[in-house]
Amino acid sequence: SLFASPLLVDSLRHQAESLLCPVQLMICHHVEDYHAYNYPELIGERTDNVKSLINILESSTQKNSAWDMETAALFWRATQFKKHAVTVLQSLIKHRGETTPYEGEYGRIATEMEQVFGQLILDSLVTIVSVGKVHS
Repeated sequence: SLFASPLLVDSLRHQAESLLCPVQLMICHHVEDYHAYNYPELIGERTDNVKSLINILESSTQKNSAWDMETAALFWRATQFKKHAVTVLQSLIKHRGETTPYEGEYGRIATEMEQVFGQLILDSLVTIVSVGKVHS
């Protein structure tokens, strides 16, 4: 298992709470085929296998699960180089078809959320650096 930096998690949590933003810590499973995870019924005869694997992983812990392609690689690199890493994941409403999550009303909401998250992340990093907590 690979873990987020407690230093970064604590700083992000503090900044989020000061903005009254909810924080939810989750187990983040690695997924290479994001579309198979989101729409297992579209992969034909392997649908039941995909759903079964997802259920096994998600039921193996008491924590809520998230699925992401980059988090495991980021945490692995941080571990290799003895650095800090954390991910802030945003859930977007994804619809099948030709539209993207950034179109229309949902796109406006997603963009506004990303602006808040971006500022939250920068503020938490500035706080860490300004109090000199990072060593390396």
